[in-house]
Amino acid sequence: IYLFLIGILLGLVLYNTGIWIVQRGPSHLHYSLFLLSVCIVVLMASGFVSAYIVPLGAGHSRFEGMAIFIALICSNNFARHFLETRHNAPAFDALLVLFILLSGAGLVVAWLLPPLAVISVAYLLSGASGALMLMLGIYCWQRQVPQGGLFLLSRMPLILAAFAVASSTFGAVTL
Repeated sequence: IYLFLIGILLGLVLYNTGIWIVQRGPSHLHYSLFLLSVCIVVLMASGFVSAYIVPLGAGHSRFEGMAIFIALICSNNFARHFLETRHNAPAFDALLVLFILLSGAGLVVAWLLPPLAVISVAYLLSGASGALMLMLGIYCWQRQVPQGGLFLLSRMPLILAAFAVASSTFGAVTL
């Protein structure tokens, strides 16, 4: 089932990359990079990478956390460009920039922290980012920001998936 999900995500990567090549809009590039990093996270979280590609051993959690940080950077950049938050939601734009900087800092210090700390911080930051995306989507939808409703609708499954994966990682729920 993971490979089916990866196939769908890679199809979306190709589609959005094609749109980016034609239109040169930064939101499609950020979304393509986000989807690609989500593919890596899914492959790592499922154990596929360690079992079939490269045995990472104890560093598996570190690399999974780093992939999550990259996904967060791309996701927050996508939200900024797609909704034009500088103009439409300046307070949220500042928070998105903060999450981008925190994710970048997490990516840098991932080599210094124990692997379990890296994955814990990455999932904590992804949960907070998911909550921010939900609030941003609702705000833009209520203010009738162009594409605000589409953003909220398209981000809901990703937000719920991030919460489910983070909850299962820490044993709160079983999937």
